Amino acid sequence: MLRKSKLTLILFLLLLIVLFTISTYELQQLVNKGTVIADKQCLLINPLIIERKNSFIKSMQIMKADGSAEEYWNESKHYIEVTNKYVKAQQQWLDEDRELMDRWEYKFFVPPKIKELSQLQYVSREADMKSSIAVVDMFNNRDKPEMLNRLASVVAEETKKVNDADAKFNKVRKIKGQFDPRARFIKVPASKCPSANWNIPNVMDFILPPKPIQNGPLSHKQ
Repeated sequence: MLRKSKLTLILFLLLLIVLFTISTYELQQLVNKGTVIADKQCLLINPLIIERKNSFIKSMQIMKADGSAEEYWNESKHYIEVTNKYVKAQQQWLDEDRELMDRWEYKFFVPPKIKELSQLQYVSREADMKSSIAVVDMFNNRDKPEMLNRLASVVAEETKKVNDADAKFNKVRKIKGQFDPRARFIKVPASKCPSANWNIPNVMDFILPPKPIQNGPLSHKQ
């Protein structure tokens, strides 16, 4: 009886080791795929986001400097062209990201906190893309007041989704995740994306006028 119990225990431990090894291997493969997808966002899409925001800022500078109507419209058309490129690229990225998150391995092996953060990131980027689509539609239908009002509501609604998802993302990221022994064996591949691709202009900092603070120079609203 004792020998049988020891054999059962040994088999049970071997089973645990096998399951742990498989789980760790699958998680590493998912991390590798996730890193590639993250790099695509940074390498292919962030430059378009930077370009379109810089274009928007430039159009605002033309207006503030009383530039010509031709200069303003030329820059606005450039903004729309870049936005269309961004929307196409972002949709392709979202499709690839969703395909990864819908895999059974992802649902089974990825820690809950990582899945929640990934979903919030997806919601934010999808909403930003939808808002951008509405902005392009507003530009193309600028002579139709009723449609402009509807599209403006879409922009406001999707922008709120972005802000809410980003706020929750930052909150969840600060929460300590559950202990996962696999983390000791997982290696996150180095990103191939340069840090410059994350220097995305803050359009609101440009639009909003600076406001004084009590203990120093002027500061833009954050």
